[in-house]
Amino acid sequence: MNVYRIRPLGAAFFLAGILLVSCASAPAEVGEKISEQPPASFLPLVSGWYLYEFERTFKGIEDEYTFAQSTGMPMVEEVTVRQSGTVTYCEEGVLHDPVLDMYLSVDGDGLIHSIENPTVSGALSENGAFFWSGLSEQNGRTNHVAVKGSLISLPPPSRGDSRYDGLYHLTDTGTGREQLALIKDGFYTWTYIDGEEAGFTPWPTLIRPDGSFGFDMEWTTVLEMGDSKADYSTGFTAEGRIDPASGISLEVLSHTAGAASGGGERPEIYTGVMALAAEFSNEQFPVDVTAALPAAIAVAKESPAPDWSGYPAWYLNPPVRGNAVFGVGQKTFSVRDTAFAMAEAAAAADIALRLRMRIESRIEEAENSFGRRAGSVINVEAMERIPYRVAERIYREETGTAFVLLELDL
Repeated sequence: MNVYRIRPLGAAFFLAGILLVSCASAPAEVGEKISEQPPASFLPLVSGWYLYEFERTFKGIEDEYTFAQSTGMPMVEEVTVRQSGTVTYCEEGVLHDPVLDMYLSVDGDGLIHSIENPTVSGALSENGAFFWSGLSEQNGRTNHVAVKGSLISLPPPSRGDSRYDGLYHLTDTGTGREQLALIKDGFYTWTYIDGEEAGFTPWPTLIRPDGSFGFDMEWTTVLEMGDSKADYSTGFTAEGRIDPASGISLEVLSHTAGAASGGGERPEIYTGVMALAAEFSNEQFPVDVTAALPAAIAVAKESPAPDWSGYPAWYLNPPVRGNAVFGVGQKTFSVRDTAFAMAEAAAAADIALRLRMRIESRIEEAENSFGRRAGSVINVEAMERIPYRVAERIYREETGTAFVLLELDL
């Protein structure tokens, strides 16, 4: 599909090096809270701007399967990304996932699918909480991705007004590192202009009515191979404020933990004032998200739908039952038994992550603490003890694709 892309951060970034890391701290609350009352129901999802708060887990299911087959030892390869403060856009039921650069359709009942990826399915609840999962192919390897989070509506009164609009040039007083930030319609979009890699793709965030803003990211990597286990973590929290009279200030504090911890990170402290556009080249400008995202969604909506006629109905719309968890998986491979084995591994990962996120959500609700997270990871050994059953499986000879539906009774 030929659509405008807002500089995607692919799953390969998280799975390639395995030396990624995160912090366990909860997202910081910066400035005043959004004062607007939430809608009575998010269904149907109305057009407009939203905060897209999420926790995303990538699981290298094909690498795990291949390692286990070749060595006889279990392997776990997971990367979890938590991010807050990220702004996204929805138009007529099409929602943009700002990190995977994926277009999600949300129907009137809250069912979530991807316009481009038939493996994606999930649901948005009336209170704005969502969960979706699916498969991602990177460099010919199958990964599983699961995302849980919440949407927060951003009507104009909840955003900074035109007093803050403009192009700002910021410099870190310690290192001299430079940022260019575009503020428009209550959103802050930025990029580095010093040639250094950010290590992630900066995404738009909200400017609150008082001129404050904040965003954070944290990565957690779990890698287990046989008896060898390693956890790595890194992340950062950014807090800033804009004063129309004096300019902009921003403090970015990095965190590390686990095997990669160095400790004693110095905060980056940026200050800057409004700049003239003529001082910079077009390539240095941040994306104007207020124009780019609506245009990209319009193109995505008009693109022809892929042919999903070869997919079983239960794969495109997995069953829903309160006392059971269902997982689906697929794999295209010329050897039928291997295709079924990899598809089952994908479906098992789907069940594991759905189950884990359900447990974590209940812990958070019971504790009433946003910072409390279940610390355990459902690994290969645990999955072998989960008594799921194969509810359906189909192999399409014409495409060499296996589809599997697993069911776990609770």
